Amino acid sequence: MVWSEGNNVTAGPHFINIGPGRCASSWLLEVLEAHPEIGMAKIKETEFFNTNFDRGYQWYESLFKNSSGKIIGEISNCYYTQPEVADRILQFNPKTKIIINVRDPFSLLNSFHGFGIRRGLPLTEVENDLDFHVGKVMGSGYDHRAKKGILNSGDTESLLEAVMLARHLRPFFETFPSNQIYVFIFERLMTQSADVVQEIYRFLEVDESFQPPVTGERVNEAIAPKSKMLGQAAMNFAFFLRQIGAYKILDELKKSRLVKNIFYSKTGPSGKKVNLREVLPADVCQTIEGQMRELIALHPPLEQWWNPLLGVSEESC
Repeated sequence: MVWSEGNNVTAGPHFINIGPGRCASSWLLEVLEAHPEIGMAKIKETEFFNTNFDRGYQWYESLFKNSSGKIIGEISNCYYTQPEVADRILQFNPKTKIIINVRDPFSLLNSFHGFGIRRGLPLTEVENDLDFHVGKVMGSGYDHRAKKGILNSGDTESLLEAVMLARHLRPFFETFPSNQIYVFIFERLMTQSADVVQEIYRFLEVDESFQPPVTGERVNEAIAPKSKMLGQAAMNFAFFLRQIGAYKILDELKKSRLVKNIFYSKTGPSGKKVNLREVLPADVCQTIEGQMRELIALHPPLEQWWNPLLGVSEESC
């Protein structure tokens, strides 16, 4: 039994950010790591409750062995895509606090696509790549699992399916009480980043007056590989480092400006913005907007931010 009375977890997290990625989760990680009362896993995206669950609790707990702080946590961008993750977290520790990132699904779809280009994947135009597997874009080790024939349901979700946020997030809203869930609305960062930081710290019950240095900064901005070969090489090397447990090296490389300058540029395909409400088929737009309305019903504070986005281009959507 991993969890015991009093919310004492031997070596596991008190809170988990389940994603989705491309919703300022790298910014969130820096906000969390900066706080002196918060400790984080050895690496962002342990992927334990989805792709690494068969490694067992002992492996998972080892990733927090040297984490220090009043509370500890982790971020894994693809947890939200698999419905069984909510129950697995509940069984691990029913008092776990859940942080959920949400973003206008049209914008999120654009960002997923741009991130795939950044990783050197064979993508063309968003509207032509809706069936491309999000696990290949956002996860680690997709090719390795594909060769072994062990791709999971989250791996094979399409980019379009991956932005159906209400469908994916409902299990978490139904599994955990509302006071254990904080919804981080991406659109608020433009004007209310300081308020969001304070709310997150308050939710985690740490000193909310602490001001991290990255509050108003953009982290992990969209960039493009200088070539597809370089993008794929960077992705494969990152997976290799994960496999051998070289998490500290991987973390330093991800933050290195020199590495980014060698492999990537701020111009190129990933910087291309497309108004998907104008180029996607009407039925696809309607499905996405239906999901937006469902998520607003699950989390009413979204109404203020997303209602103005609904029916933006009625002729197309």
